[in-house]
Amino acid sequence: MASQEDFFATPGPLSTFPAPGLRDIQRHITTHNEAGAGVFLPLDNGDHHSNMANGRAISNIIYNQSGLPVDLNGTADVK
Repeated sequence: MASQEDFFATPGPLSTFPAPGLRDIQRHITTHNEAGAGVFLPLDNGDHHSNMANGRAISNIIYNQSGLPVDLNGTADVK
């Protein structure tokens, strides 16, 4: 059996996101407007994924918060 280093030395089949044959992923982020009503931000399918393990996997982080405890007040999590 080949070593792990040999396995990852050869590029895997994934070079684009989403992987070939899969639908594009779009994030639907909710917030609120000045009147306090719930609204959606513009669709986002941008900078939340990365190629991993030399093309053998892709990570997709849909939601991330910059600190603990999570601050969901106002638009702190959107900023």
